[in-house]
Amino acid sequence: MKRFALLTTLLVTLGFFSGCNSSDSIITCDRYDQWMASCVNCSTTLSCENNYDSLSPTVQLDLDDCADNVLMNNLGICGDWTGEVQYCVDLGADYLGIVCGVDPFCGDGVCDIDENETSCPADCYVASYCGDGTCDIDEDENSCAEDCYFSVCDDGYCDLDEDPVGCPQDCAYIVCDEYQDWLETCFADCTAADTCDTEYGVLSPTVAQDVWDCSTLLSEAALDGLCADNIDGACDIMLENELGSFGSCTF
Repeated sequence: MKRFALLTTLLVTLGFFSGCNSSDSIITCDRYDQWMASCVNCSTTLSCENNYDSLSPTVQLDLDDCADNVLMNNLGICGDWTGEVQYCVDLGADYLGIVCGVDPFCGDGVCDIDENETSCPADCYVASYCGDGTCDIDEDENSCAEDCYFSVCDDGYCDLDEDPVGCPQDCAYIVCDEYQDWLETCFADCTAADTCDTEYGVLSPTVAQDVWDCSTLLSEAALDGLCADNIDGACDIMLENELGSFGSCTF
């Protein structure tokens, strides 16, 4: 640590032997306080001024140097201390009762509550991975369909996020297949008409939803052997009216 000139040392020494040098203690302690206020993670457990006046001139001089030069040039340096800053923190801890913790800071390896990938990528960056909801530059529909798959209605595929009401162009077959299950299981010589998909595709969304609900209900009824319970009911009449059928359709 840098030393003041010999004359300054002599004056400090004379001051020490002549009693408390309150001026030096006030200046040094005030500057330590100013540095601690800039960090908020440091506090003192002793009366700085009283403790300062009890120290040897050599220690006082080191503290003065720290307060005047090092700490004032490093306001807000609150945890990643090195070199002279660390020395001055340690000196304050040893002789003035200063206790310092380590405040979170960007670069400490922890993504703190007030940090994110944008404000502190050093702590909060997470490498991209398949399933993170973002189609990254090294991903595509084949390597990571979970992130990069985008459904398109009328592309010939009824995708996971499509249904017969929202995209009848791709998904009408679901309704028609269920209707076919009902007709083939419960009637003789009876199938859904070839125009089923087309007929369903022109229905209003409200009617399309009702028809879909009915096709599901009747398909399940047929599989459960409940054909008779659903003959001449609201659903089979609705499907016949809206979608039609082909054959004798005798029960």
